Amino acid sequence: MALPSRPGLATLQRLANVLDRVLAGSHIERVWRPDAHTLLIDFRMLGKKRLFASLGSRHPWVAVTARWPETPAAPDRETLMLRKCLEGARVVAVHVEDERRLLFELGPRADYRPVFAIQLAGRYANAAVLDRQGTSETELVRLIGERPAIDPESPPLQAGDVPFAELPDDAWLDALASAYWQAEDTRSFEVAKIALLREARQAWQRKRRSLDALEADLVRAQEADAVRHRGELLKAALYMVKPGMSEVAVSDWGDPEASTVVITLDPTLSPVDNLQRLFARYRKLARGEQAIGERLTNARLETAALADLLERIGAASVPAAEPYLAALERELRSLGVRAPTAPVKHETSQRLPYRRFTAADGAEILVGKNARDNDDLTFHVARGSDLFLHARDVPGSHVILRRVGKNEPSSEALIDAATLAAHASKLRTDSLVDVLYTERKHVRKPRGAAPGLVQTAATRTLTVRLDPERIQRLYDTLDPHERDA
Repeated sequence: MALPSRPGLATLQRLANVLDRVLAGSHIERVWRPDAHTLLIDFRMLGKKRLFASLGSRHPWVAVTARWPETPAAPDRETLMLRKCLEGARVVAVHVEDERRLLFELGPRADYRPVFAIQLAGRYANAAVLDRQGTSETELVRLIGERPAIDPESPPLQAGDVPFAELPDDAWLDALASAYWQAEDTRSFEVAKIALLREARQAWQRKRRSLDALEADLVRAQEADAVRHRGELLKAALYMVKPGMSEVAVSDWGDPEASTVVITLDPTLSPVDNLQRLFARYRKLARGEQAIGERLTNARLETAALADLLERIGAASVPAAEPYLAALERELRSLGVRAPTAPVKHETSQRLPYRRFTAADGAEILVGKNARDNDDLTFHVARGSDLFLHARDVPGSHVILRRVGKNEPSSEALIDAATLAAHASKLRTDSLVDVLYTERKHVRKPRGAAPGLVQTAATRTLTVRLDPERIQRLYDTLDPHERDA
C-alpha cells in the first residue's frame, strides 16, 4: 500500500491511542540519534521494538519497529541533552495535540515538567523536549537545531485514511512500520540510483569525448605515408632548395602524370634541417598510428561497456534492490571510474572554540575559551543578529547570546549572558561589573589587531552583580565533557 508523504491525522491518532495504552506508566530506557534527522527511543514496555522517528523535511514518519539504523559509537551534544531530559522519564500519557504533533506527557522531574513533542505538520518536521508549566512552554532541547521545534502557524495534518485499519493493534503497528520502511527503502534506492546514473553518464561522456579525440588523432596519424613521400621528393630535389625559401615546387615522380607538389619549408632552417624535420614528423606519425590504433580499440570497447552499463542502471527497479545496484557500482569501478571523493573539510579539529551554556529561558549562550577562540566565535560562529557581550574596558572572553528569529532576548537571558561575560573577565572578583553589549553586526576586527581585539559600535551597558548562585546555575547547564574543555 502506498503511503502519503506524511502521516494523516487519523493514522497519527490511532498510533497515539495504541502508544497511550501500551506505554502509560512505562519508562524511557535509552535515546539514540542515528543521524541529524532521526531519533530512536527504547521504552521498557516495547520489548525488542523501539519507537523510531524519521523527520526528513519531505517524508516524516513515526513507527514502532524492530528494525532501526546503526547508531554512532559516540553521542553528540544533542544526543547527550536528549538523554539528560528523557532517559528515566515516566510516560504519563500519549496523545495528538493541535492536529500537528504527537505528544508524550512525562512525569515531573526535579524542577520542571517535561513533554516530548514530535511535530509532523508544517514545512519542517522536528522533535523537542519542552518544559510545560501551566500555559507556558519553554524549549529545553530540539532534535534538529536549525529548525523550529514548534510551528503553530503551519497547516494541520490532513485527515486521510488509516492504512491497514482492519488489522488489530499489534499487527497494525507491524504493518505500518513495514510500509514506512518499504517507502524509505524505495526513496533511498532512487537516490542511490540517480547518483550512480549521473556518475556513469559523466564517465560515458568523458570516454566518448576521448574516443572522438583518438579518432581525430588517427586520421592525422594516417598521413604518415604522405609525409614520407614528400620527404623522398624533397630529398631528390634538395639541390633546388636555397636558404630562406618558404616552399619549393617539385615534380612527383610517383605520379604517372608527373604532377607538381608544393612542399612547405621553414625559412629559418637549412635545406638539410627541413628534410630532417619532415622525416622526423613521418617517424612520429608512424609510431603514433600503431599506438593510437591500440588505444582506439580499448576506448571503443570501454565506451560500449559504459553505454551498456548506463542502460542497465537506468532500467534498475526497486525489486532489484540494493545488492543489484551495488553490483552495478562494482562494475562501474572495474571500468576505472573512481568513486566520488568526499568534500574536504577545512576544519583542522573537532574542538569547539566556545563553551555552551543555557540561560534561564532556554536561550543559548556561547563563551569563547581564549583570544583566538574569541575571534572564531564572534566572526565565524555568531550570526549578525546575535548579541555580543564583553566586560567593559578589560580583557575577557567574547560572549554570544543567540537570538531566535527577530525576537528580543528576555531580560533574564541578557543578565545570564552578561554575568558570564563578567565572570570570564579580569573583573571576576569584583561585586559589580559593567558589561557592554551590541548586535554582532556592529562588531568588527581592525586590520592587524591582536587576537581577541575588536571594535564595537551602537553599544549599551548593563551593570551586573556577580551572583554565585546564578553562576552555579549556568555552569550546571554545561555538558560534562565541556566543563574542562
